Amino acid sequence: MSPAILCSTGIVTEDPNQTDHKAILEHAPKLGATGYELQVHNAWYGHLDDVVEDLRSSELSFPVLHAEKAIGAGLGSDDGDEGEEALASLEVNCRAAAALGAKTVVLHLWEEPSSDEAIERNLDRLPACLDTAEAYDVVLAVETIQGTWGTPLANIQLALERDARCRVTLDTEFLGFHGQVAESITADWLWADNRVTHVHLKDFDGRMRDGNGRRYLLPGEGNLDLQGFLTGLVERGYEGGITLEANAITQGGELDEERLQQIAAVVQQLSGS
Repeated sequence: MSPAILCSTGIVTEDPNQTDHKAILEHAPKLGATGYELQVHNAWYGHLDDVVEDLRSSELSFPVLHAEKAIGAGLGSDDGDEGEEALASLEVNCRAAAALGAKTVVLHLWEEPSSDEAIERNLDRLPACLDTAEAYDVVLAVETIQGTWGTPLANIQLALERDARCRVTLDTEFLGFHGQVAESITADWLWADNRVTHVHLKDFDGRMRDGNGRRYLLPGEGNLDLQGFLTGLVERGYEGGITLEANAITQGGELDEERLQQIAAVVQQLSGS
């Protein structure tokens, strides 16, 4: 069975310029994906139930939910209250995932501004994160985001050693930043016990940011060997989802229709490969 090609809803929503979830309902069907990974935004807290209900009422499928990214910074905080708030936010996200019918929740276990500078605190709170996910019958998959002190794979290995229930989301851009795309396929320890359960696909050309902020490069726009990576997934017998992460929002918060068409073309190409 070939992995399902999903799209991130971050293609049409973005902090802080465009967080209206109705943009997902309007534009996601144009992308032609089999399903979508819902990116939760901080602005949705307080009416997240309404967001979930609107999305559930649509014909779109959301097998994956990406937890709000700031949770990871709280998990690494030396302030106990901030740590508890991060765990409470994760519970809200897991509850939303369960209500939406998602089976996987992607988590930034560490996150800027503190990143992984206090990775032991993040790891100490990992079991509680996994307990929360289990309570809502969802799989928690820690993403291989970039690190300041450690590499994505080194940090993920620490997480797997801390709690065997942990699962992994591979992100090609962040792995590429650390030169670890090929290693993510060849590392036998990473693939033991079906540890890799999700994948984020985007290209990388040596820069995480430019003058316009975060950059999301489509396959072929950077210098990663993404075809080799995808072939490696097949050779590993990977059957989970692959989310194309991209962005079609301008700096002014408007939708770039041309970029949206380019993304849809890549979805079609990946789905046929």
